This record gives sequence, structure tokens and C-alpha cells, in this order.
Amino acid sequence: YLVVTEIDGSRIGTRPFRMATDSGMRAPRLAPPLRTNDLSVLSMDQGSRFIFEVREDFLFVGEVLSFRNESDRIYDGGPKGIFVPLPHEMTSFAPMGEGATLEEVKGKGLLMRAEVPPMGPRDRSVQARFAFLLPTYGDDSLDFEQTLEVAMKSPLVIVPDAYKLTLVADGMRTLPKEKDSQGNSVSLYELKDIPAGGKIKIRISGLPKVDKTGHLIAIIVS
Repeated sequence: YLVVTEIDGSRIGTRPFRMATDSGMRAPRLAPPLRTNDLSVLSMDQGSRFIFEVREDFLFVGEVLSFRNESDRIYDGGPKGIFVPLPHEMTSFAPMGEGATLEEVKGKGLLMRAEVPPMGPRDRSVQARFAFLLPTYGDDSLDFEQTLEVAMKSPLVIVPDAYKLTLVADGMRTLPKEKDSQGNSVSLYELKDIPAGGKIKIRISGLPKVDKTGHLIAIIVS
């Protein structure tokens, strides 16, 4: 047997125990779990992924950051939450689907307003799901860089084949292609582990190139 209850949104449980055959009651001791604001107890697991798509004059970036806590304490960042740095040129930031509450920090990144409980047999990671745009300025390539304050395990990169993009990154491994929910072919890539404080760096080529000379002529004529 075990006893599980919930206090302030956190599940608290006992260790498994046996009931004596000659007794019908037992009063297990429950205590609220301890808390920590030490960011080093967190990591991002293989559920984390990046999606790149092409928009007119922009690169669409979708991210799922999957946070897990291997300690025996609840991670609680307090009012500061968990800060996630993002490219400073990003625009049109928006939360995406279900996930933790997110707040944009203009030109810097986002704050995730969520506690991360210790992992258990039935516990799931806490996910930040969001998307934003990066301007391409008419160039046919872009260097995507993002600093990670929490270590990330083998992040997955997804690119629909229809966009014909080419990706280059140190230690990147090409995985077998798959189909998305609509039956479209997508390319999958696995990046090497990123340590806390490290950077994801991906060279993305094959973006639609804009003839800047033509734009300049049009401006002069008008």
C-alpha cells in the first residue's frame, strides 16, 4: 500500500508499506516536500524539440522545452520563475498548445511560471511550448543561436521537407525521415547534449533569397 495526497498542487506520498494481517488501521506520516531554487537540479530531456519552417521574410521557430527535476525537492523559482533566453531579434512570440504559463521578456526571452516537481514513476516533465519568428532580411541562410541556462539532453530538430532547408551543426546526427499528422514528409535531426550555459548553434540554409537590388530600385523609382 501507499498513501498519496495533494497539497497546494503538489503530490505527497508515503513509501510503499504492508498492512499487518491482524490490524485494520495504520497512520502513515506525511510531510510537505522541501523546496529549492537551485537551477542545477533541472535538466531538459529528450522530449525537447525545435521546429523550423519558412514564412515570408521570416523563419518560424517552434520550441518544446521539457523540464525535469531529478532531485527530491520541488523546484520553485519564486516570482522570477525560470528564465529562458531567446534570440534578441525574435518577434511575434506566442505560447503554443498546452504547457506551463509563459511570459515574454521583450528582446530577451521568456519566463516560465511553473514549479517543477521531483520525477516519480507517474510524474511527467513540465513543458514550455511556444513559437516566434526570426527575420531573415532576405538572405538565403541564417545562424540560429540560443543559450541554454539548463542542460539539454539530445534535442530533436524537425524540418518539413517541403521547405528544402539544409541544416549544419556540430555533432548533429540525421535520423530516419517520418510523416507528420497530415502525411507530409519531415526530416529529423538529433543534436548533441548541450551543457548548462551552452549554446545551440545551427546554420540554416535554403531560405528564400530576396533580390535587394530590385528592392532598392523600386524605392528610388517610387
